[in-house]
Amino acid sequence: MHKLFVYGTLKEGYGNHHYIKGSKQLSKTASVEGYGMHRLGGFPGAVADQNSEIYGEVYEIDDATLKDCDGLEGYRPDKPDYGLYNRIVVDALVVDDVESHRCFMYTYNGSIAGRPKVEGGKW
Repeated sequence: MHKLFVYGTLKEGYGNHHYIKGSKQLSKTASVEGYGMHRLGGFPGAVADQNSEIYGEVYEIDDATLKDCDGLEGYRPDKPDYGLYNRIVVDALVVDDVESHRCFMYTYNGSIAGRPKVEGGKW
């Protein structure tokens, strides 16, 4: 099993949530420091940003679900910098708790030039 931090369209109530719908939600409100979120059209992308924080949800997912999410995000384990997103490991802190989860998160591989920042880190 794997843990996955989601901050955009994979979140509950959004269009791609069906990819992880049967997975166990470990936290409805968690945050990851050191990353900012930018609007890429109808979806966001997280990029390293020392002075920012993003908010999302944490799920426990199986191998098949991780593979499906990799496909959605254009992530290739054999060429992590090749696709639209890369998959990294982060610590997601549960808001209003001391608990944290070591989990995967997808980060945007493209340029954010001209892409507006999502202020407050919530999609």
